[in-house]
Amino acid sequence: MESSYLDDMIIESSPPLVHDEERFKKFINQLKLNGGGIFEESQPSLEDHIQYFLFQGHISNVLMNARPNDVAKLPDLIANVYRGVYPSFISSLDVVVESILKSIALSMHNQSFENARLLSTLCLNFLPYWDPVERFVRDFNLSSTKKNHVIDSLNDLDSMRRRPIYKLYLRYCQSADEVEKLFGDFEHFDSDIHELLISKSSFDSKTTDILLCCFRGRSIDYLLMFLKLWSDPVIAKADVSTEILYYTRAIFISFFHIPNDVLKKRYLEISKLLAEGLPHHFSSSDGRTLKLAKFLSDFMIFTLKQCGVVGERNDTEGEGLPINPVDDLSRELLCSYQNCCSLSKNFWYSKYHGVDKNQCVEKEQKPIHTKVQSEDSSSDDDDDDDLDPIETLDAPIKCPVVYIRDFIENLPDFSKEIDQMSLILKRLPTIIDAQLRLEHSSICKEMLEVVFSWQNTFDEVSLDEDHKKTLEAILIAAPDVTITEICHYFHNRPNIIAPEKCLILNVLSRTISNPKLDLNILKYIADSFFHIILREDSRSISEQAAPVQVPMIILSSQILTRLPNVMSKDTYLRSFLTAINDLVTESDHGMKETIVFALHQISKAPIMSSNSLSPELRMTLGETRNILFKVLY
Repeated sequence: MESSYLDDMIIESSPPLVHDEERFKKFINQLKLNGGGIFEESQPSLEDHIQYFLFQGHISNVLMNARPNDVAKLPDLIANVYRGVYPSFISSLDVVVESILKSIALSMHNQSFENARLLSTLCLNFLPYWDPVERFVRDFNLSSTKKNHVIDSLNDLDSMRRRPIYKLYLRYCQSADEVEKLFGDFEHFDSDIHELLISKSSFDSKTTDILLCCFRGRSIDYLLMFLKLWSDPVIAKADVSTEILYYTRAIFISFFHIPNDVLKKRYLEISKLLAEGLPHHFSSSDGRTLKLAKFLSDFMIFTLKQCGVVGERNDTEGEGLPINPVDDLSRELLCSYQNCCSLSKNFWYSKYHGVDKNQCVEKEQKPIHTKVQSEDSSSDDDDDDDLDPIETLDAPIKCPVVYIRDFIENLPDFSKEIDQMSLILKRLPTIIDAQLRLEHSSICKEMLEVVFSWQNTFDEVSLDEDHKKTLEAILIAAPDVTITEICHYFHNRPNIIAPEKCLILNVLSRTISNPKLDLNILKYIADSFFHIILREDSRSISEQAAPVQVPMIILSSQILTRLPNVMSKDTYLRSFLTAINDLVTESDHGMKETIVFALHQISKAPIMSSNSLSPELRMTLGETRNILFKVLY
């Protein structure tokens, strides 16, 4: 497969030329300028450059010395220039990505690939291109009979730069044996995997978690490590969080990879850590934590009994699943089981796996409604109600908020329980839409203050999303009062921190993107943002913390591109250009790229198509172009 992957290359071999590196720099600069819209028109030689480097093989001559970001962003730069209407020789961006990856594959094959940072950057930027990347990983790297091509590149990178490579390659691995083939000979892989498994945020795919736990979870030491983290009182006593779910799943996956003979030898250590952690989980204020911990404990104890370690062995032949999950989290945990290797296939639960997983999905998709069933049933036996599962008899939780003033007065009491707060935040936008527009302006400001000040102490991501939706509803319901008020928070609120400023910018951006947005609301946002937040101050962006600068730039371009020409003002664009002129001279490369992207978006704004731009604005545009050209190129 490796030879066929290289033989089928869409690029042709070509001898290296001395001027290739200089020509490649000019090619990248030309792409950036043409993508900027307000700079220059497309030059006729652009397609010749693309043909020369990507389809005649010359890009392989510059890979070793090129800046990683220049190569990694080639697909985006080309897309930015052609905007979906590509020349006949580019069927899609996948062709561009495949040309780059096959050039790297050829260099690896010839043992001449030495630009490890380029591979890390490409892995980070090429994640969306599934097909060409999958062929690069599976048809080239995984099919190789030689020493792994990737190992030599990893040796020159630190652990942080190795993570994008792990993330991309592991996405296409189908078993722990393939992981072993790719990374097994790399001396730092064990320590890297240790860090990745501890960090819940390393991967966003449960499949990857299972794969890594299968690869290294076969060691009892990893199971004990997960149990120690799971039993930590700080984690255990909190409400259900991503940490609890992640470590519980890691314990479960590691546990069914441990052979019976190892469990018999080390069961005392497992039992001790389990006994230490259960009291902490049972003391949690969230009942879901208790149920999940109980199910995990019952499952592990039953498994130890099956091994003959604890109590008497239970015979499960001819019976249903001996341990039934009673809540959604436990069912989801049970669905994490996979027949991924011989160890997991020999585990006692494997014979229940297919059936139980389907039952789990069915319960998630088709919840049981006891009342409806009893009405439609043809049976007259009233005693059948006693056979219904207990969880289906729970009465629905009633929202305690009916009026806006109920929420303002009782928020401290509502914030004590996650279920109640989640229900309230989901209902609030509807209540706000119906009532806030009828309230006095002081009530509108008070509602905004109360909602904005609320802190998500439950560490629940869904609550943050509902919090933003509630703020968005407030801005739409009473725009003349609340939009100006929230913009004043940005500079005048005492002790405001960067995450709160990002929240303000995020809510304004969400409001602009709302399909029901009225143009009058857009006008309120434009006036308040450019006059209060940017405030025609050259250092309004540069004086902010780095995490705040990017949202400010993007929001500026978002507002300017959405405003109709009759509602746009020269002062809006001039205040933004003045701010970035001051910022670009002291920013890093990533920030400069953000500024170029924003300017490209603004080049399509209605105000730019007007022939009535003031002389001051034309002068500021010229200054911006000159500064960017000098700094970037």
